[in-house]
Amino acid sequence: MRTTFQKNGLRALGGSIVLFTSIAVMAEEVKWPPVKSASIQLSKKGEAQKAAAGKELWEASQAHMVAKGSAQGLLLLEPGGKITRELPVDVASESYLWLSTEIRGVVGKGDKPGSVILSVSEAGQREVLTWRTESVTQTAQKSESIGIRAQAPYPHNRRVADLAVDGNRGSEWVSVYPSDWQKELAVEIELDSAEMIGGLAYLPRQGSLSYGQIYSYEIQVRPSANDPFVTVAKGDWDETKKEKLAQFDKEVLAKTIRLVGHKTKSNAKPGQKAQIVLSASEIRPLYAGEQKEKAKSQLLKSVLGAEDISRLQGKKVSVEIQNVGSVPILLGKLSHGLQPLDLPKRKYKPRHSQFIDLNAIGLVCRTCPAEQWPVSQVFSITEGQPSSKSELKLGDLIVGVGGEDLQAPVLNATRYPLAEEWMKRHHEAVIARHYFKALQGGGVLSFEVIDPRSGQRTEKVVKLDHVSGSDYQGFPLAGAAADQLYQDLIDRIVRDQKPDGSWGTMPANSDEMYGILALLGTKDPQHRERIYKAVDYLLKHEKPSAHSKYLGLWGTAFQTIALGEYALATGDPRAVAWLDQICTGITQGGHVNKNYYFTYGHDLRVLPYGSGGLIAPLSHFVVGDALAVRLGVKSRAWDYAGPYIKAAWAGKRPYGQQAIGYGAPSSGAGADQAWCRSGLIGVAATIYDVEPEMRKGIAGFMRNQYGFMRRSHGYGNIGCYLGLMGLAGTDKEAFEEVMEAIAPIIAMQWRRGQGLLHVEPQITNVACATGKGSEDAYSYAMAVVLSIRNQGLHVTGGKEVNWMPYPKGTKPPAPQLIWKEGGVDVASASMFNFVTAVHTTDGTQPTATSPEWKPGMLVESETLTVAYKTKEGVVGNASTITSDAGDSPARWKVVEADLGFPKEIVGLDSDAFSLERAQYAFDGNPTTAMRSNTSNTNKGQKLWTVTVDRRGAAAGKRSGILSITFPRAQKERKTVDDSVKHVWIETSQNGTTWTTVFRGEVPEDRKIVPGGQLKSRYMRFHLSSYGGNLIMPDPVFKFAK
Repeated sequence: MRTTFQKNGLRALGGSIVLFTSIAVMAEEVKWPPVKSASIQLSKKGEAQKAAAGKELWEASQAHMVAKGSAQGLLLLEPGGKITRELPVDVASESYLWLSTEIRGVVGKGDKPGSVILSVSEAGQREVLTWRTESVTQTAQKSESIGIRAQAPYPHNRRVADLAVDGNRGSEWVSVYPSDWQKELAVEIELDSAEMIGGLAYLPRQGSLSYGQIYSYEIQVRPSANDPFVTVAKGDWDETKKEKLAQFDKEVLAKTIRLVGHKTKSNAKPGQKAQIVLSASEIRPLYAGEQKEKAKSQLLKSVLGAEDISRLQGKKVSVEIQNVGSVPILLGKLSHGLQPLDLPKRKYKPRHSQFIDLNAIGLVCRTCPAEQWPVSQVFSITEGQPSSKSELKLGDLIVGVGGEDLQAPVLNATRYPLAEEWMKRHHEAVIARHYFKALQGGGVLSFEVIDPRSGQRTEKVVKLDHVSGSDYQGFPLAGAAADQLYQDLIDRIVRDQKPDGSWGTMPANSDEMYGILALLGTKDPQHRERIYKAVDYLLKHEKPSAHSKYLGLWGTAFQTIALGEYALATGDPRAVAWLDQICTGITQGGHVNKNYYFTYGHDLRVLPYGSGGLIAPLSHFVVGDALAVRLGVKSRAWDYAGPYIKAAWAGKRPYGQQAIGYGAPSSGAGADQAWCRSGLIGVAATIYDVEPEMRKGIAGFMRNQYGFMRRSHGYGNIGCYLGLMGLAGTDKEAFEEVMEAIAPIIAMQWRRGQGLLHVEPQITNVACATGKGSEDAYSYAMAVVLSIRNQGLHVTGGKEVNWMPYPKGTKPPAPQLIWKEGGVDVASASMFNFVTAVHTTDGTQPTATSPEWKPGMLVESETLTVAYKTKEGVVGNASTITSDAGDSPARWKVVEADLGFPKEIVGLDSDAFSLERAQYAFDGNPTTAMRSNTSNTNKGQKLWTVTVDRRGAAAGKRSGILSITFPRAQKERKTVDDSVKHVWIETSQNGTTWTTVFRGEVPEDRKIVPGGQLKSRYMRFHLSSYGGNLIMPDPVFKFAK
């Protein structure tokens, strides 16, 4: 066979229309000239000279197009029939011509095979330059080979009934009848010939309008125009937009089918008389014996090599397709085009994977971005790898592998509602399957190759290394090959770790997360020091804070997962304190979106995508938060974000009630990026032990639609593996099924001794999934997935705790002491699951022998100094708190708050939520802050109000306030400052009568002096900010002694 490519645009030459674009221009732009694929159109008398633009006209003999309504469907080629066409040769560089046509199958005639030949010759010459014969054994679908028309009266705006049988779900038929219409509402469908019919499928209009949709139906048929109509089915259909089926009690012979609508959707408006409407997007007869799944089309392919093309420059070639068998054959689209021999530069194009990386054999191929070229062209060969030892050479056109023809590939993974299309058709997946089969026996991978210079077709064989069927039993989860892969991955992680403990090749500490999890997952004592160094790096370089920079939630999320697993394994008090501080304070950030759900964006400041928010970083964070909750941290992150997450899962998306996409449900997009988000939410819910039905649905989606793993926005293959990690922790059985299915792809990505190498992502951010950093992370993330063998990680289903010691001599952090109603407390209550506390009252540093202290313990002293003590007796740094006669902001209660949150928040009490958010400014914790709702959904609010009750002391004993300092909030954008700008303070003794004690702008030193000593029980703060939001850390109050 030979191969052809093509060009766009039209040029009339000698009586034919030829698709054409200058090859010279293509070469200059270093672009891939597209292979044009179009339905064959037959010329009529006199039409060859004046063909309508866009048609590819062929002269025909004993051939006709199958009518599909007003459209033309496929070409039926009778025995002996042929179609011919002339193409000009006009190229500026060495090029070859590709030709291929789909063969849908033979029509009728039982099991008798057909035969078709494609030949190319110089126009006007008898000598055939190249030809290819294909034996046709499969039978074409009846629905494709039978002509069909439809008619109904009163079409509206030229939307005739033929549009309901044209095979296009995007078109529609609409009839609007006169208001006095008394007859039945019906559409008649006429077949070319009488056929046995077992039912009818009805697809309602697919746009926003439903007028004319049939709710109650009757179906009548007749075998010929001379026969009366007979009713064969009656019933009701639901009001959804899904396709409806009406199955007959038995198959009937029908030439005409009549669909009657007894009850339809009216377009009546209040006070108006209803119009009578009947409509449909598609109506399909269900033919007897019709296969539910279409058979894979055969492809008849041929190439006229560059040597012939050079000789024919300025001339024409004649292309002929002929049925040389004894049965009719149905042909589909024909693809053709001229393609330069020179290979372009490799350039990544988001969402359109043009290159496939076959790392295990050292081969890179490219495919056609138009998704019509059933070819993988050899683009590069790695020296020393199996491909370099074969006869493959650059530019070779691979058209088959292991005896299987390549199909037109799925390149844009976001286009296909059924993700298994990628796994079935993409060349990476197809070649990987044959590679894996060869590994298990034979050790030879055979390619069917066309030389683009000569047009010659040959078989080229790649001999594989490391072939042993038994080694790959259970791969990649078990067996000798799986053991070697796992060791390669761990070795790479060890080799790549830097002296400071980091890996640092990917943003947001993601490499540190993968590295720590992978090494923990081995449960191997030899890696403990490496784990300790990596944890030290995270704790030193990323400090928990009320503030975050843009994309800051990502880094926090990755770090929380890593430290959560580490803390569960070791009980290291440093990690526990970090997790408690972050996770218990997470509700200080986030906002209520336009649909009244509490959620997050890339950071804590705003919600992206029209204030919809997004699942993306939140799905990562809740995994780490769930680990912290299992550790004993009292976090409410799931309570607050859970309703949004559940709405994302149950949203009306194409894969509704299963997948969790990038921004669903609120941004209206992202269901195509559902793989890793779904897995992460699944494992988070599993660790939290909540939402069993959602977990079941997520696991079912991931098991059945695992092709989605290539649609992981922002990560490429890293997202695939994150999703697999989540699935392992959600449903082990589903995980094992998916791993078995994708074993060939993992095997092809693996190069022994190096780990997993880069593969072209399907949908991603270029910065996150290209280059060495992403390649490193592929290996690191897969090592995490494969650690399921050791059950050392909770994210992959493990449950063991405290199985590894933390570093000897580890000093716990200093406690954050705060005054509360019951006395002195600490900000991180979960610490007492892992340490005890010792104290002194004379200002000295506590020692291991100092008296024990517990929160709320009465201490008769003005000064209390507390330090944590580990189980090994190591005492950490101490904190001191001084008695303030019972008057401390941490003891005050926020009794009223208006921070711009709506009165309705899905799944939450709005008033209680606002009070809790405001309390962050009066909790005695300098690492938290009060935040208003995002300015995008608070209806432009610029003034926020908080009222506090200075409870706990009588008026005569209440400390007077001399001054208040409002610390400046850390900027989260270079040009935006959300700190307090203006403040208006009112006081009241009874909460009813108020007196203004200060009103003005906060000065440069951030300190205001109200005048006099404020001793009133209630204080009300009206606040504005420099930016659109308000962020207020704890104000510092100076009390009179």
